[in-house]
Amino acid sequence: ASEALSFELFDTPYSIRELEHSEQYLEYGQDREIEALAKEISQSAENTWDAIRLVYEYLKYGEYSYSLKPGIAKDGRQLHHFLFNSKKGYCTYYAFAMCLMLRSLGIPSRVAVGFVIDPKSNTLSYYPVRADMAHAWVEVWFPSYGWIEYDPTSQTLAANEEFNFSSGVDPRLLSQLMEEILSNRENLEARWDEEELVAQDFFHK
Repeated sequence: ASEALSFELFDTPYSIRELEHSEQYLEYGQDREIEALAKEISQSAENTWDAIRLVYEYLKYGEYSYSLKPGIAKDGRQLHHFLFNSKKGYCTYYAFAMCLMLRSLGIPSRVAVGFVIDPKSNTLSYYPVRADMAHAWVEVWFPSYGWIEYDPTSQTLAANEEFNFSSGVDPRLLSQLMEEILSNRENLEARWDEEELVAQDFFHK
């Protein structure tokens, strides 16, 4: 992904001619309800950047809240349930909602997934990565700048919900372990027992 200042993106004439295979980043299943919502949200936009901003802020700062219990859609249309009914969900709901709304406006977008690392969690320049750090966000195409990141996930917690994420390894213990490993790197050697060697041989056939 690329980085740019807001005023640079605002003043950039928008075109998708630079983007190869742009049609795949504009596919939204021809969902008329999502398209109608996107057009309603962005009707006051002055340009493409403004339309993106309006959709982003609608999800990030509007009536939506973060929840690990978004509920199940009776008709199977889970994203519609999130957008029009429950208005609560976790990061993937927000990312796919923004991506499809922007695509319906003719703005190439894609969903990105990865992990959010707490910069304060480093131990000897190593960072723990746990399953609860997984995250999804949106990347939007801008000519001359490439893919620009947007994270539309609401920071407002849904009512009556609590989160008890794992605290991970004790930082002091982790530091001791890392120091021991790093100070003995020259002495490390691979060791295999007979069963491991048989398994390795099997999986490489």
